[in-house]
Amino acid sequence: MREIFVIVKKELKRFFTDKRMLMSLILPGVLIFVLYSLMGNLIGEAMIPSQEYTYAVCVENESETFKTYMDSLKMKYEKVELSAEEAEKKLVDKELDLFISFSDDFDGVGSNKNVVIKYNSAKTESAKIYTALQTLYTQNSIENVIYKYTVNAGVETPDLATEEDVMRMMLTMFVPFILMIFLVTGSVAVASESIAGEKERGTIATLLVTPVKREYIALGKIIALTITALFSSLVSFVGLMASLPNLLQLENLGASVNIDLNVYGTSTFIGMLGIILVSVMMFTMFMSVLSTFAKSVKEASQFVTPAMIVVMLASITSMIGGGKAATNPALYFIPIYNCVQCLAMLFSGEFYGLCYLITILTDILVVVAGVIALAKMFNNEKIMLNK
Repeated sequence: MREIFVIVKKELKRFFTDKRMLMSLILPGVLIFVLYSLMGNLIGEAMIPSQEYTYAVCVENESETFKTYMDSLKMKYEKVELSAEEAEKKLVDKELDLFISFSDDFDGVGSNKNVVIKYNSAKTESAKIYTALQTLYTQNSIENVIYKYTVNAGVETPDLATEEDVMRMMLTMFVPFILMIFLVTGSVAVASESIAGEKERGTIATLLVTPVKREYIALGKIIALTITALFSSLVSFVGLMASLPNLLQLENLGASVNIDLNVYGTSTFIGMLGIILVSVMMFTMFMSVLSTFAKSVKEASQFVTPAMIVVMLASITSMIGGGKAATNPALYFIPIYNCVQCLAMLFSGEFYGLCYLITILTDILVVVAGVIALAKMFNNEKIMLNK
């Protein structure tokens, strides 16, 4: 029994005195806490009507209940005078957030009263105000015995979003997340084995004594790994795009999204390819640095877990955006996050040239800095020979 405790003590000491191993044990928990906390906050903000946004609303035969409900929701709004036809057109064009029409004598006692509420689900703000008001009116129509009325009676669909807008929103929300996971997975698969594997097998020592500058060795590995990871990522990208018609089917919800990639021009796909390229270069550089720092493939795999969580944290922002990319250029200085937002921008059909340029230049600088750091690591005997 004593021998068992000796082994336990030895192993625990090894785990908790090795700084790198201790970091790999603690960091995932910290990142998971940050990930889920941020997800909760961002999703909460996305679901709760904004306190700052001013909603554009067209009201026909306004009821006293409308102002009461809007005040209770604490929503800022401005009324736009339009005919029903004009309001519906502006809803389709996303220039209006809500059209609400009350039947005559809606506030009086009587029958055959109805309120029609129309919106555009492809616009986040429109969906927010519709959900809030529709819930209140529906609940009140059920509870109110005297002033009984119906909500959207005879209206086939209150949602005026076009099929193309819905498709773009779905692609914007889901494809950047899935694609970024594919890209980082491809980089992880090749980078971990290439450097940490050679260190573990002892072949890296032979390579380092060759009459070649270590900076060139590091650069050569980065280029080869990037090409390999890029090939893997492009195959994944083609597979993803081919599977989209099946991936985004919503038959279980009584609707389906027809995927027609012809709405995107050649320039859009070239823009996506540029983001994919810089993303793969960046991921490969990150994973190569981690692989070089690790003593073995197993240790490199432990370091990869926190890196994957960081990528997931950045990638989920495409889902939270509600089909819209960030418009603040300052946010595009954040590596990984900027790639996700650029993909969201391209899939949504919008293009902010300055944001795209900032993303490309920022990520290239990050890659250059990583290559310089990797070259310095290759010149460090303690790191390369696991001393």
